[in-house]
Amino acid sequence: MTKIKFCGLRRTEDIIAANELRPDYIGFVFAPNSKRRITWENAARLKAALNPGILAVGVFADESITTVAQAATAGTIDIIQLHGTEDENYIAALRKMTDKKIIKAFVFFIKFFIFFIKLIIFIRKKWHNESRNHRILYQICRCETNPRPL
Repeated sequence: MTKIKFCGLRRTEDIIAANELRPDYIGFVFAPNSKRRITWENAARLKAALNPGILAVGVFADESITTVAQAATAGTIDIIQLHGTEDENYIAALRKMTDKKIIKAFVFFIKFFIFFIKLIIFIRKKWHNESRNHRILYQICRCETNPRPL
C-alpha cells in the first residue's frame, strides 16, 4: 500500500494544505544543513494545528541519540526518520530510549553511478580490445590510484 508524506513543512500555510489534502505523514526537518530546517518551537506550534489523523515525522541527520530521543518523547513527532550516517548501534541505542517507529533512509549516489556509466562508455568507444577494457574496468572498480601499465 502506497503512503504519502509531505516533507519540509515550515509554515502555517503548509499545515493548512496538509490538513486539506490529508497525506499519511508530514515531515519536520531538523537536519542542521537543510534549507528546510525548522526550530523545535515552530514544529511544536505546527504540530498542534495538524489534523490528528496525519502522523508527524522528524527528519534527523547525524544528531545525537539523546537529542533525537528527547524530540521523540516531547510529543512533537510520531515517527523518527534518520538521514545521516547512523549505524545499527546508533539505532539499537535509540530504540532503548524510545518506542517510536524509526525509519532509516539510504542515499543513493546517482551522480557517481552516472559518472561511472559514462566512463565505461568512454572506455568502450576509445578502446576496442575487450581484454584491455576488462583490465581497465577492473582497475577502476578496485579504485587503484596507480594502475599497472597496460
